[in-house]
Amino acid sequence: MKLRKSAIVFWALYGFAALTVLSEAAMPAWLSVAQSDWIASIFENLINAVTPRHEAVPVYPSGISLAPSNQFCEEDEAILGTTKVLNYSLSYENLGKNSVKYGNVKITRTDGSDNSVYTVSLSSNQDGGTVRITGESLAEHCSFFLEDDVGNQATYEFSVIPRKAPEEIDFSFPATLSIGETCLMEGTLSYPGITDTSGETSDHYLRRYFDPTEITLTSSEPSVLEAGDGYVKALQPGTANLFHGAKQVASITVTNNVLPSGTISLDPPSDPTVHLLDYDFSSEEGYALPLSVSYSSPDMDKTIRWTSSDPLVAMVTNEHYDNNGNLIPGGIVSGYRKAGTATIRGTLISDPTQVVELEVTSNAQLPLEASFSLTYQGAVIAPGTRPLILSGESLSLRASCLPKNALQTAIEVSVSSEEVLKITGNHSSNVTIIAQGKGIATIEAHLVANPSLTFQAEVEVELAPTITEENRHEVQLFTRKSIGHFTLFAITTMLAVLAFYFTFKKEKTLREVASAGFALGAGVVLAFLSEAIQMIPPLHRGPSLFDVMIDSAGAFAMAVFLLVLLLLIRWIRYLKRKSKAN
Repeated sequence: MKLRKSAIVFWALYGFAALTVLSEAAMPAWLSVAQSDWIASIFENLINAVTPRHEAVPVYPSGISLAPSNQFCEEDEAILGTTKVLNYSLSYENLGKNSVKYGNVKITRTDGSDNSVYTVSLSSNQDGGTVRITGESLAEHCSFFLEDDVGNQATYEFSVIPRKAPEEIDFSFPATLSIGETCLMEGTLSYPGITDTSGETSDHYLRRYFDPTEITLTSSEPSVLEAGDGYVKALQPGTANLFHGAKQVASITVTNNVLPSGTISLDPPSDPTVHLLDYDFSSEEGYALPLSVSYSSPDMDKTIRWTSSDPLVAMVTNEHYDNNGNLIPGGIVSGYRKAGTATIRGTLISDPTQVVELEVTSNAQLPLEASFSLTYQGAVIAPGTRPLILSGESLSLRASCLPKNALQTAIEVSVSSEEVLKITGNHSSNVTIIAQGKGIATIEAHLVANPSLTFQAEVEVELAPTITEENRHEVQLFTRKSIGHFTLFAITTMLAVLAFYFTFKKEKTLREVASAGFALGAGVVLAFLSEAIQMIPPLHRGPSLFDVMIDSAGAFAMAVFLLVLLLLIRWIRYLKRKSKAN
């Protein structure tokens, strides 16, 4: 059969299109993605060029919900000397394409109390945050509420209660003692609800707040071994069993050796001052305060029980861990939850008349130095530069403070133009700044606790295009599927239909239906073949039945469209011929 020139042309074009489809299928994964992204970028630039840019629309919260996250105590309780964590969330309504969540929340006390009763701090972002409550003194009625900029509120009422009874983990005593020798209980206790400042329980931390007077011990032979609250004292030779409640915890033998008596004296430190939360740092860093005691006899018993008149101001323990985890014996004083003055008392257990005392002051450590970091899309903005950001995107401002145990690290932020930038989560340690309108604005910030520590930066905001970094992936995926699959197979099928159409004779019955049917079948076969090629391991690609369906849909749509068009042309020609015949 001799082909007409038009059929040859369309067969050549169809062969080229089919070869293009198979060549793309045989591309390595990295090259295929790069090609698709390049094509997608052309459409992205075209769309951004013809569509208007958008200003971010701030949407304020429609409500606040507040719920405790700690499960160690009742919802309406906080344990003295511990931190209770509350989570709050913000809800929003009518969020549109250009909407930006804007949730700025503040705390207002409603009970008339101050930091001597409890401290409360806030960490927030656009979706919510956390509230931390630390009980400083026992209180029956405490309350505060969170409030956002449009008046939504969430109230929390609670009581500050004493610590609950300790839960024993482990403790031990030596097997033998000399007459006159004493020994404090060694071990670790757990207190329900005790958490550190990060909200997590810690055995090391719990040990710092251990009070042996809460553990009552009894001796089977009181004349041999005296047992008290967390200690034992050898009186005369013999063996005695030691009990904690009904449980035997040790069997101790007292030997004939006699320790000499003696006196003790305290070598006072030059500066009896500690800072809040000093227990986080080792004595080598100068935070914890070691106590040095002199003994009149080198062989006398040297076991001293240390107590504090107010453990919330200053804790004292008989041991301390350095940064390497090594146990350092001896009295160690550390600041704890609140500022003030406490008396540290050391009593020689073998001779309770021997007592030493030291008055210790605990101060709230304020930030002395601060380094501010402004980040955009996870990268720190270099000082002195003016970043260009899009409306609707956000910046994060944080301050890293020295010394490390500085408590008040909240930042107060202001902007020169609220039409350009909006602040959310102000007076927090991590403040979010949202770009809104076009223009240039200056960000100024300082530490609330130390206003002399300041920060300043300039930001330029450009209105956001239709396609941004946030929705670029969806655009690329749509382009890859619509252009790379649907459209390409539609074009290939169009050439196949025309090639078959001009190949068949004009007199052939249903020439149009046959052309569309054969072309559609060729399109489906080509779709399966192109996906099968992607199964070749070196290409690092994989077949997708979903892509076959998109390819086939493109072929089907074009085949049906041309079938209708060609039948319409046949009908029009028929009407013309009939009109001439009449």
